[in-house]
Amino acid sequence: MEKSAFKNFMNHEIVQKTIIFADALNLNIEGWNPDNSSEHPYRINFYSGGMLFGYIDMEFYEVGSTKYAETDMPFTLFTPLGKITGYYSTHFKLFKYIIENRSDIFKKIEGLFGVDKYGEAHNRKYHISSYLTLEDLKDNCINLSFNNMTSNYVVKILKTGNTRHEEVRLYFGGENIEISHFYYPSFNNKQELARIKMKIETGSNILPINFEFGNKDIYSKSINMGDEYFSFKPFWKKIEQIDFKVFSEEIAVNDPKMFEFIDEVRKDLTMLANGVTPICIYDKLAQLCFYDKSDSLQLAFSRAEDVNTALTYNRVLKKLNRVNSNTVN
Repeated sequence: MEKSAFKNFMNHEIVQKTIIFADALNLNIEGWNPDNSSEHPYRINFYSGGMLFGYIDMEFYEVGSTKYAETDMPFTLFTPLGKITGYYSTHFKLFKYIIENRSDIFKKIEGLFGVDKYGEAHNRKYHISSYLTLEDLKDNCINLSFNNMTSNYVVKILKTGNTRHEEVRLYFGGENIEISHFYYPSFNNKQELARIKMKIETGSNILPINFEFGNKDIYSKSINMGDEYFSFKPFWKKIEQIDFKVFSEEIAVNDPKMFEFIDEVRKDLTMLANGVTPICIYDKLAQLCFYDKSDSLQLAFSRAEDVNTALTYNRVLKKLNRVNSNTVN
């Protein structure tokens, strides 16, 4: 492989990002290398268990005698859930993919998966976000968005089909946090089941929360964080210290259908890998998108169960990140 092409792969951290993306679909990449063949001179191969499980290609276009790398890189991965094809965009820092039809499980799965680097000032290395759509065998459609991938919502879960439309959202807007749950039992007939709002007041360690459940009376509660320094922290630091239990206890009593709906979608996104082992794509995506300890509120809201991710166990990813860190320093 030409040095310039290899450098391009490394500068964009294509190997690291592909390892993270593949892990979301339960493919553990344990090795990689340039293809170095005349047929595929700009290809990186990926291995698991010593076997080839996918590849990504860099493509070029020429202007005069100069070659320029295309911003989109086609890839193919063979995961336990099936063959995945798509493109990685070096411009948008995301994978656009589709999983081939599995007539025994689903009609179609496609989505976007973003992996971008944070600046050096941040404690975490990556910003990870995801948008996935699934069409099942009964013509239901699920839309799942984590970490503001396609909207202003940190978490957005939607399921439609057979005149049904149900949705749950978690929204962060500056100092405002909002949780909402609604559905349409029939066309143009929206029913709000829950709307919870909280505003993080500047210069205060008291957090007021307004609860509105269906036709019940609106009521308020306040959280006293008890820390005199809390009031001087920026709102994103305050969010880190909010225990989701404050919300979940009220939801469990007044709108248990919210949690039932989230669990239903989790079940819809749990599939048998190779027809044998259950894999919950939902849990993987949530754990990857909300991997930092500062994301505890978002992760708790998603109700995702704890699963290992490449961010914590993949040796190749850890080694590459360590090498990059040493190079920077």
